[in-house]
Amino acid sequence: MLVGLFILPVIAVNIVSISHISPAINDDIDSNPSHFPSLESSLKVSARSAVTCSSVEMSTLPANLSLSSGECSSLNLGTLVSESVLDISVQVSDSPIDLLFFNENGATTYLAGQNYHLAMTADPTLESLSGTVNFHWQVPASLTDKGWFIIIDNMAHPGDENFGDQGANSSIVSLDVELLPSSEFDLFHGLAVLAPGSHSELAGGSELTFDAGDKLTITTWPISGDADLYLMTDDQRANYLSNGNGEAFISGASLTSITTQQTLVWSVPAELDGIPLHLMFDNEAEPTGGGEGIGMAKVSIKLELTPVLSPEFSIQGGELGTTIGFQAAMPNSHNQINTLQWDFDTSVDSDDNGVNDDDNDAGGWGVSTTYLTPGVFEVSLTIASLDGRSATIAHSVTIIDTVAPTFSVSIPGLDSEMHALVDHSQLITATANAEDAHAIASINWIVDGTLQGSGSSIDLQWGIPGEHQVEIIVSDPSGNSDSVSITVEVIDTTTPVINEEKTSVPVNAQEGKTVTFNASALDAWDEASDLHYAWDLDPDFDSDNDGNARNDADLQGANLGHIFQHHGKTEIVLTVTDAAGNSDSAGFTIQVSPAPSEGNMFALVLIISIVVIATSVAGLIGYRKVQEHAAIQLLVNHGLSAEEAETQILSIKVNQKLSVFANAETLAGLDSGDVKTVVQLQNDEKSQLSQQLYGGDPVPASQISDPNAGFQRSSNAESYGGHAGYGGNSRANAENELARIAGVTPATSGYAQGQQSRVLSEDEFSAFADDVAAADSEQSTHISDAPASNDHFNPITQDSPSSQTAQTDQQSTAAAQKRATSMGVVIPQNSAVSEGEIDEDVAFLKGLQMQGDSGSADAMSSQSTSTQTTAEAPSQAPDTNSGATEQEGLVEAACGACGAHFALTFPDGINEVLVDCPSCSVEQVLRS
Repeated sequence: MLVGLFILPVIAVNIVSISHISPAINDDIDSNPSHFPSLESSLKVSARSAVTCSSVEMSTLPANLSLSSGECSSLNLGTLVSESVLDISVQVSDSPIDLLFFNENGATTYLAGQNYHLAMTADPTLESLSGTVNFHWQVPASLTDKGWFIIIDNMAHPGDENFGDQGANSSIVSLDVELLPSSEFDLFHGLAVLAPGSHSELAGGSELTFDAGDKLTITTWPISGDADLYLMTDDQRANYLSNGNGEAFISGASLTSITTQQTLVWSVPAELDGIPLHLMFDNEAEPTGGGEGIGMAKVSIKLELTPVLSPEFSIQGGELGTTIGFQAAMPNSHNQINTLQWDFDTSVDSDDNGVNDDDNDAGGWGVSTTYLTPGVFEVSLTIASLDGRSATIAHSVTIIDTVAPTFSVSIPGLDSEMHALVDHSQLITATANAEDAHAIASINWIVDGTLQGSGSSIDLQWGIPGEHQVEIIVSDPSGNSDSVSITVEVIDTTTPVINEEKTSVPVNAQEGKTVTFNASALDAWDEASDLHYAWDLDPDFDSDNDGNARNDADLQGANLGHIFQHHGKTEIVLTVTDAAGNSDSAGFTIQVSPAPSEGNMFALVLIISIVVIATSVAGLIGYRKVQEHAAIQLLVNHGLSAEEAETQILSIKVNQKLSVFANAETLAGLDSGDVKTVVQLQNDEKSQLSQQLYGGDPVPASQISDPNAGFQRSSNAESYGGHAGYGGNSRANAENELARIAGVTPATSGYAQGQQSRVLSEDEFSAFADDVAAADSEQSTHISDAPASNDHFNPITQDSPSSQTAQTDQQSTAAAQKRATSMGVVIPQNSAVSEGEIDEDVAFLKGLQMQGDSGSADAMSSQSTSTQTTAEAPSQAPDTNSGATEQEGLVEAACGACGAHFALTFPDGINEVLVDCPSCSVEQVLRS
């Protein structure tokens, strides 16, 4: 207390004196700047004599600094970072010295000769120092970094207030100052100074909370005293402060009576994991067992933490193809871990650096990977701390494959129910597409319980219908497997085919009489005895209610007889089915006529006669028109125009008596060499007319003033039997010729005698001539919509029950559209005569004429059949002729309307025609 009272007046006096002497100090610094090399900007004034010290830099500090009595030396430490630590070693020989520490501001006070104790940094300052001292000093914390000086004093300084050595003798000083590197885990590092009977807590609380396994290193460098250093828990600290009887510190983690440099290494036990601790610096007599706390204690202390590096991790998962997780779990209370490096397989050098177990496959506290193969893999974790230390731990992870392979099977005809239909004797290829997280070890094909092959595909074939079991088993190297079973049904898909040549069904039948059906079919697989024949007698009615009206088994058997009870057109369907249900069908049409009566026989003969006559007439007319076409072409080739050719032919037909079978040369007048133009023919007509009217020689053509006079109508309009002009006999001759061609009684037979006979009116004559011209211009003719016999075979598919009906409807419609009449004769559609065929027709008709000239009528014939092999039903045209006779293709008939007789030769291949009566124009049906 007295010391404090003594110092305060001195401080006040010094403050006042410094303020008054600052100008003098400035003058001194200006005159001697070398005395204060680094303090020129801060050194000002002093009321006392300024102190001159030699200046030394760290780089020029000698190993031994010799100071005579009354000398001092200033060591410039430079600018030091706040809280940085210096390691200072001093050895003093001969005479003690004072080692004074100043920052850049405090040093000016010393050099000015002022009292400097308040300006110096007291803790590291050592006065009256002799011998060897080593200690660590931490630069005080400050907002800005400052410059620091160590002044080695061997003098009686005016401001030392008689403290320290007074420099009576020379001294040799060896000084070494080293800036220590900073450490991440220095919990305390500095100089602790305690007066006797005192203590100080250097660190504690959260900063001294450790993990089990952390290592503490306590190092002390004593300068003076015999202080103690204790590490204690909260409870122990409480006992310490209360001088209680309990434990006051942790045994084994404390230093007592520190008089020499010591080092203590202590590891935090598990029971103190996470427990806050306290570091207590003690210069008291208590607790017992330590220093007595008599003198000033000055000790450099370093408490250094070495955080535990105890890498550990856990593993999540272990199945092949899935994500395997790794989670690091280790102490890190001081954030000492800097990096984590994972190697997922220490047996593989993934970074190709020649070392297998140092790969950096991933980094971080939590990582994951996926293994593509099963097995045992060693995984390592290497951690590195901020202080450069590292540690590694490795664990094995077992990867297992527990997932069976997946696969799909492809077989022709396979459905979603794993059922396949295969034709017998069909070679099929079955394939399996398999996948596995690891690999496919095998694919086995087991057919009906027997291993048939291995691999991704197999060829299979069965010759006999039936069911077979195919099992596919797919396995991986870990023994996982999956299988699927497929039912393969081998079926007969061969469809029987109705044999056209051996199947016969009559075209016509008579009501009440037995007809015979004969059927035959071929099947590539089934025996003939396994085929079933069924006859549906009414395809429009579904008698078995199976949804198909055309497959009813009204009659069964390949060969059988049947009696139709009703007349009319009847359709029947034959269906042939094999044992596997495959079938073929064909339809037939039968015209069932009523049962004959005695009164109908005469009518039947009459109808046949009429048909024959009409057919003959139609044939002759057709022949004549073909010859006229050829004649016109011949005349055109001889230079006549088409109109002149027609006039020439008309003239010859009127003026000459031509045979029914006159050929083209005769019609053209080329057989006599007489080919004339229209004008020449008209002049000839005029000459003849003049001779007939006036007698004598014919009038020369040159003398006829009116070339058309010979073609004027006769004045006798009531009768054609008057004078023989073109309006008289010429017209009559033309009508007689046309009647002759038609095979009827000539209308001119009684002209000369004035008899009343039927003649062609103007309208009838023109109509008949128009029909002739129309027949000439017709390029295509058509047959009747129903043939006389089923000579063509028409199969029907069972799977399309409507096909027969649709086909029949289409054919009936087409037949109706194809019907056309030319000169009263219905002829086949495809018989259109092209120009290239005219010569053949002419040759044919020439031959026909030759036969006609010789009296032979058997040049043309027709054939008819009594059975049918077609599925089409004939359409019945009205049969109105009243009788016909047939002689070698020449059909004579009598008109059912007017009774006129006429004949027609049927062209080869034509069985039925529709003709107009040459007399009354009523249509007649003729059949050959």
